[in-house]
Amino acid sequence: MSSPQRRRANRANALRSTGPRSAAGKRAASLNATRHGLSVPTDPNVLGPQALRVAELIALEGIAPARARELTGLIIDFERNLSMQRELMMPTPVTEAAREEERTRREVPELDMIDEALDWERLTRGRVPLRMLRGHAKLALRLQKSWLKWQPRLATADPAAFNRYLRRSANQLFKALRSLDGV
Repeated sequence: MSSPQRRRANRANALRSTGPRSAAGKRAASLNATRHGLSVPTDPNVLGPQALRVAELIALEGIAPARARELTGLIIDFERNLSMQRELMMPTPVTEAAREEERTRREVPELDMIDEALDWERLTRGRVPLRMLRGHAKLALRLQKSWLKWQPRLATADPAAFNRYLRRSANQLFKALRSLDGV
């Protein structure tokens, strides 16, 4: 059992540590959960025709279309988290550079847009002006630097955090599936 002085000190500390107070601090804290991209909400309408097809298949079971889309989002969220768990447990692949390049392209789609703009210039003009090439190279470098700045955080992230995301997504999916019993 703790002493009265210890309890008073604990209460005083608890009152002081209530989280961020400024708008900037609150905004930064609100983004903590999306840092790894695992708690980002999924919308089947945005994810493409495959996700909508899954929602249609679920709706064929007699579930309302809106509920089917919601379930599809939860399934995708769970699969995304499960995929991240597998990636953490996999040994490092032989071609790490190729994997990083693909991952950068997936995480920073603007790089593909830059390549497409340069290809368009080559097709329409026959060549790419040097000024445009330099500008696009600087932009690509800036995008890669901003993305790579987050990589050390992801590499040194606590695996327990990823496990929490997985448990959370699994729990949400199970709750949604259990609620179907009443449908």
